[in-house]
Amino acid sequence: MKNIILSLLCLFFATVVKSQTHQLLFKTAYGNIKVVLYDYTPAHRDLILNAIKTQVYKDALFNRIISDFVVQGGEHDIDIEKRESADPAREKPRLAAEFDPRAFHKVGALGAGRDGNAEKVSFLNQIYFVVGKK
Repeated sequence: MKNIILSLLCLFFATVVKSQTHQLLFKTAYGNIKVVLYDYTPAHRDLILNAIKTQVYKDALFNRIISDFVVQGGEHDIDIEKRESADPAREKPRLAAEFDPRAFHKVGALGAGRDGNAEKVSFLNQIYFVVGKK
């Protein structure tokens, strides 16, 4: 019975990993970071793919490093705030949250940065990598 359960779990995990259609390699001065973009968060997946096409993160720096938690880079919070407050329509172009129980903060996860907004919408040009605890 244990062998059947283990086999089914292996099949499930293999299917989950194989079903993801995009894998990325971020090259940094401190080493490379391999990333799998989840197809079950399509808006965030497409956001990062578009950012790569338009070279948003080319030569970007990690501007926030929190030990045992994340390294974050891209557009600075203060620059986002200035741009958004200067907009006469007071619109904040951001990406709606896409929560899925399969996508959680684990070491190696890639996420889109955000502030403390109640809707938990993400900034468009800011990413982070989880490097610490769940």
